Amino acid sequence: MITSEDLIAKVRLASKLPEDDNEPYSDASILSIATDVLYTELIADICSTHDYYYRQVDEQDIDANTFTYRFPSQAVGNGLVDALYRTSTDAVDVYPLEHYTIADKVRPLKRMGFIVTAGGLEIWPRPGSSYTLEVHYLLKPGKLIKAIETSRVTAVDTVNSTIEVATLPAGFTSASFLDVMKSDGMAERVIINAGVDTITGTTISFTDDTLVPNASVGDTVALSGYAPYVQVPDEYISYYVSRICARLGQILGDDQLFGMAEAMSKTTMPKVLNISNPRIQEQLPRISAKWN
Repeated sequence: MITSEDLIAKVRLASKLPEDDNEPYSDASILSIATDVLYTELIADICSTHDYYYRQVDEQDIDANTFTYRFPSQAVGNGLVDALYRTSTDAVDVYPLEHYTIADKVRPLKRMGFIVTAGGLEIWPRPGSSYTLEVHYLLKPGKLIKAIETSRVTAVDTVNSTIEVATLPAGFTSASFLDVMKSDGMAERVIINAGVDTITGTTISFTDDTLVPNASVGDTVALSGYAPYVQVPDEYISYYVSRICARLGQILGDDQLFGMAEAMSKTTMPKVLNISNPRIQEQLPRISAKWN
């Protein structure tokens, strides 16, 4: 995992952009273009080789009175991957939900399932007792920002349900929604879209105080939906840089830059596909590997 600053440096080096903080060469412009490329190109590419990479699990209690589920605002395409339900905390009691259509409402249905609505799911038939709904979806990687717009967790107080941060960025207010993510590895988010209750100095409490134990000292805090880390597999970085450069070439009308970036993409993408899907030996495409 690299930082957004690392990505800017790689793009400037590959594209030979001037060190100019004016448009369209500013760091902010590069990160905006990089985020657009990430959302319109890279997510689909990554999911073709790392189907687990952006997968996130959300849970909700459902019963006869609470039978709808709204898609998380940060779900890719406002869609889901799987929907299950549990009858207990024991993982053995997990069952898939059937996918029904509106027409199925008039038919006698024995198994509980869901109907897709504009904003989420409607459980049907209505649950006769309480269950735990388990929804798997793809979580969008964060829009790229610089580290100065984020902060680090310096203390976690589970007694008073607060976290302490090193500094308080200007965008953090009592009306904010925040994400908390790891500062290493895949920068996975341990708190997602949490509403802020109060901010006192550099001490933050959330409207849902049960989220606080998920945070750890050293984690990064950012406005919800943003990240100072490039949340893509490391194998994709060179390809990602080439796609950003190609987009820059289009925007700047630089045919030479566009041609160079397109050629780089064609070279790096097959290599990415060759190594990016670690499964069992028989499923590794076009490479030789010795397994002990």
